[in-house]
Amino acid sequence: MTESAFLLALSYAFVTFLLLLIVTRARLSIKIRAITVISGAAFYIAHFLSLNGLGGWPATLTLPEEFQLHAFTIVEPNSIQNESGHIYVWIQETGDAEPRAYSLPYSSSVHDQLTASEKRRQEGYQQKGRSDGSGTIKISNASRRLPQKVSLDN
Repeated sequence: MTESAFLLALSYAFVTFLLLLIVTRARLSIKIRAITVISGAAFYIAHFLSLNGLGGWPATLTLPEEFQLHAFTIVEPNSIQNESGHIYVWIQETGDAEPRAYSLPYSSSVHDQLTASEKRRQEGYQQKGRSDGSGTIKISNASRRLPQKVSLDN
């Protein structure tokens, strides 16, 4: 967690602590005080867990149902270093203005689809994807065709 996210969590914890201190000292029924203490703790936990998405790191959430693929990076599994591998994709949800990075567990079928989609993208086709929520994705050409990319390699 980054330093700013840690400070944000710490400040929220401090405010929650002050609120709970005031409520426990107040002349309220034990039921209201208990509900306030439990809900304050639950909100703090929810706040802390939601900070994971603020750091600029790839989200580990499930992919949106429909999206446009912008880029990807594949880190293949390495049995020597005991690494399972990851696939990082930069996608834009259909109807969303800004793209977002996602981290997926390595899958050879997704690897093959992304590699094939890169070739089609170089031919000028935008790539769209569909996710069923279980980690299975399907990449295909979008309806609009872009001009073919010119290679600068000589």
